Parts: sequence; structure tokens; C-alpha cells
Amino acid sequence: MPDTPARQTTTTIKKLMDGKLRLERRNANLNIYARTYLQGKNLVFRTRQTRIVEATDTATDWYLGLLDRVGRGEQLHGVLFSQVVEKFLAHADQAKSVSEGQRRNYRQKWELLKPHFENVKVTDIDARFLLELRQKRADATTKNGTRVKPTTLKKDLVLVRLVFQHAKEWEKCLKELPQFPSFRGDTWAVVPSPRPFLNHDQWTRVRDLAKERMEERDLNPIFYTPPTS
Repeated sequence: MPDTPARQTTTTIKKLMDGKLRLERRNANLNIYARTYLQGKNLVFRTRQTRIVEATDTATDWYLGLLDRVGRGEQLHGVLFSQVVEKFLAHADQAKSVSEGQRRNYRQKWELLKPHFENVKVTDIDARFLLELRQKRADATTKNGTRVKPTTLKKDLVLVRLVFQHAKEWEKCLKELPQFPSFRGDTWAVVPSPRPFLNHDQWTRVRDLAKERMEERDLNPIFYTPPTS
């Protein structure tokens, strides 16, 4: 029989704001989560802290920010961007309007971007958010230790735009797309990097060497098979 997946255990480690805000740990995760109940639903926030003192400050700031948003009439329980991404990926697999390789690229790109969109609603993402996202990605380094190129950053935002279009046209949870950063200027310009190619003299030399090799006597067939008539 297949193994039964372990159930998540949640432990309350501190209550704040007369119990309206709680700090929790989940399973063996050292990160502390904050949880509250507003507008009829639970809200959970990962503080990214492992110590109770720091988590208390972070969670309190988060909670007070939520109260401020509620006071301005904002609805807190909108559709998460991550939820729309999953629907977009599922739709792409079903429609097959792009190749399997392209759909695989979508998923790989999302795995890179996912940490930047944790608990972020579609309607929370505006021009400022996208500018900050571009800068955060630009400040990151690749596996080779090099800076992320503008070409890659532009591909990041292409995926985000596709998800926004899906949210607008299919999920009907977005009225209009936000303004996206441009890729102009010395810092963000996408510089073409074509593949290397042979110039005329180099090509002529390769051609002549190939011809000489083909005309060699007793040439091993593994290197050359003469055309059939």
C-alpha cells in the first residue's frame, strides 16, 4: 500500500493582540508563521523569522498593515497570483498552443519567480511592484556567479504578462494589466548576442579541407560514406 502522507501539525507559540494574532510553527519548519482572522477568513503570513522576538515585530507590523487596509475599504481576500499561475499552466497544457518545451520553460521560470509572489494577490501587483521585481532579479546571481542579464529579466516579465492576460481574459479577476517596465537605456537594454558564425575566409578554408578529406585514399568509411547514384 502507498505511504500515507504525513499530516501537517500546527503549534501556537504565542498569542498577540488579545488573541487576534497568533504566532505558529508548522511541523519541523523553523520559520514562524503569523495567523489572523479578518473579513470572514483566515490569513496566514510567513514572517521569515526563526526567533519569537523578531517574529513578533514582523507579525505585528503585518497585522497593523492589514487593519489599515481594511480601514480604507480594501478587500483582503482577492485571488492570489500563484493561483492564477497554476490555472495558466494547466490551461497551456490543455490548449497546447505552444510546444511542450515552451510549457516546460514556463514551469521552470515560475519556480524561479515563485518566492517573489508568496501571498501576493493579482490586484496587489502594480507598476511599482514590477519595477522592484526587476531590480530584485537583477541583483541576483546565476549558478555561475554572474549577474542576471536584461534578456532573462525581460523573459521573467513576459511570463508575468501572460499570467495577467490569463487572469483578465479567462479567470475574469482583473480588469486591466498594470504598466510593465521598459527595457531601454544603458542599464536595461537587451543587447543581441547572436551565435558565432564563420566569415567567408574561414568557411572557404573549412570547405577546402573537407573536400581534401573526402578525396583521401583508403579513408575509413566511418568518416565518409560516398553518395549512391
